[in-house]
Amino acid sequence: MGQDIQFVWVTAVELGRAEQEPDWADELVVERSEEGEEDDDLVGFLGRDWAGLQYLFDAAEVPVMILDGGSTIDEQGIYTGWDVESVAHVAGVLRKAAWEDLAGHYDPDRMAEEDVYPGHGYWDREGNGLGYLEGAFVTLRHFFSAAAAAGSAAIREFNF
Repeated sequence: MGQDIQFVWVTAVELGRAEQEPDWADELVVERSEEGEEDDDLVGFLGRDWAGLQYLFDAAEVPVMILDGGSTIDEQGIYTGWDVESVAHVAGVLRKAAWEDLAGHYDPDRMAEEDVYPGHGYWDREGNGLGYLEGAFVTLRHFFSAAAAAGSAAIREFNF
C-alpha cells in the first residue's frame, strides 16, 4: 500500500463535528468516498501523485500545501480539516496557476535526488510521471473549484 491522499467535501457543520469527534470523521470520509463514486465533485483523489505535485507547487512558488495544510483532526495525522475560507483561498490560487508553468519545473533527476515520493523510477525521463502529475493537478483544481463554488469545507485524508 502506498501513501495516498484524497480530499472530500464536507459542510462547515460537519467539519466542526469531525474536529470534535475524530472517530466520526473516519465514518464521514468513508461515506463521502462512496458517494464520490457517483459524483466525482465530492472527492479529489490524488493517489500517490501528491508529493510530486507538491514538488511542482514549491518550485513554481504556488502557495498550496497538500500535506501540511489544514487543521489537524486526529492524533495520527490522517485527517486534516480545511474550512470554507481555506477551500475558497486554495481554489483561487489554483485557478491562477497554469499547468504549463508547473510542468516547466518537472525534473525527474532532481526529484529522484530529493527522494520525492514515490520515487523508485516513478518520475521517469519519458514523461509518464509528468502525465500523472497533470492529472493530479486537474483533479485538485476541479475539486477545490467545485467545493468553493458550493461553499463547502473539506477534509484531507492521508493513508499511509
